[in-house]
Amino acid sequence: MDAYMAFYGDRAVQGGRRGLADIREHKVALWAERPPKMVRLDDMRVTERKNGWRVEFVQRYESKDGFADKGMKRMVLVKAGPRIIIVDEQWSAL
Repeated sequence: MDAYMAFYGDRAVQGGRRGLADIREHKVALWAERPPKMVRLDDMRVTERKNGWRVEFVQRYESKDGFADKGMKRMVLVKAGPRIIIVDEQWSAL
């Protein structure tokens, strides 16, 4: 979980969640119930912005219990010192 969370900025937004603690709490609960088996990214587009990048792609997710979904993921990434971090992440079903 720490390695996953290291990609997010301290004040990152993910859907209705705000900040690292909120995002971590959601992922811990989600993965306890439905741990990921496969995450696939298709049709990725990267657009340079003034202070970073906007990344959009189709995400296909499958959990170990057979749950699956497909959606459009939109992320805003910025350079923070030597790191590139996620500051905003949104997903909508397709």
